[in-house]
This record gives sequence, C-alpha cells and structure tokens, in this order.
Amino acid sequence: MGKESAGKRRGVLMAAALLLLIVLIALSAFRITQINKRWPDPEIRTYSLGKEIMGGDIGITATDARLVEGKEILEIIPEFELEAFSWSNEPIGIEDFKILLVDVTVRNTGADSREVLLHHFSAQSQAWSNAIDLQIFHSINEDTGLNLSLPANSAMNVRLPYLLCTPQFRDWETAGKRHFDLVLSIYPIKCSVRVM
Repeated sequence: MGKESAGKRRGVLMAAALLLLIVLIALSAFRITQINKRWPDPEIRTYSLGKEIMGGDIGITATDARLVEGKEILEIIPEFELEAFSWSNEPIGIEDFKILLVDVTVRNTGADSREVLLHHFSAQSQAWSNAIDLQIFHSINEDTGLNLSLPANSAMNVRLPYLLCTPQFRDWETAGKRHFDLVLSIYPIKCSVRVM
C-alpha cells in the first residue's frame, strides 16, 4: 500500500504543479495584455528634410545633413581624437570613422522663453542607432549645450553630430550609402526625419 500511496501523492503533486504553471502562464499573459493596452506602440510621424516638426510653441526643422569621413573630419574638427578599438582589440584610425552631421533649426514661437533638450534626438539606420556625440557637439557648436534656452520668438541653429565607426557595421564600405533618419522619440509620439 505504501507504493500506491506514494504514487498517488506524486500524481497529485504533478497535477498541482501543472495547474500552478497554467495559472502563472495565464496571469502573465493577462498582465502583458494589460501593459500593452495601457502603453501601446508609439504613433510614428514621418517628415522630410526641411519640414518643421511642431510641438506646442517649439518648431524643429532638420535643414541639411551630410556624412563626413576620413581626413575631412580633421578639417571640420581639428582637435578630433578618439581612442577606439576593433572587435579584435586593434586600435582603429581616422579612416574607420564617419560623422553624420545634421543641421537643425530650433524655433520658439511662444511669448515665453523655453528650454529644448537636444539629447532626445538620435540617428537611426536600420538596426543601427546612436545618440549625439557630446565631445564633437561642443567642438562644432561653440557656447551651446544640449539644453537650449530659447527666448520668446527666437530661433537657433545647431549641428548635431552622430559618430559611426567600423565595429558598428558589418559592411563598412556601404555604411555611407544607407538611409539615415533623425529621430525624436517622446512617448507616445515618435517623429522621424529622413535626412539622407
């Protein structure tokens, strides 16, 4: 009788464990559904170069973009120095860098001064994404930080730099031929400007 009792107890334990697993899966699925309903995917708005993105009293326009590479980087940013390494831990040189420069005009059309936070902007191309390179930003935008203070009815031009380097791309030769987007993502809206 001891073997039958142990077998029954094992069967009851297995059934209880299976029931608990089913309940946990159902609760997880319910919770995931609740979260997705409360915070759905962002609304994506696409713009082209030269079209203004308006948000309240603030207007932002990407006016120009270009990819700078190799020795041309040193012409624009003579003090450019960056220590970077390949996947094999070898130092990489200036020819292994490109900088996406996006010229942006930020306007305050309101009657009060406004703060604009530029760190919300990123550059994207397929799976690649990068934030503004702060060192380069300060080199090419004198006396300007990522937090712009705009007086009422004023505008400011800034250049946003995004660094690309060989370890970030499988095919470095075609990296410059990709499409690049300037992305401003403040949930629940994602604005994307095709700049190249």
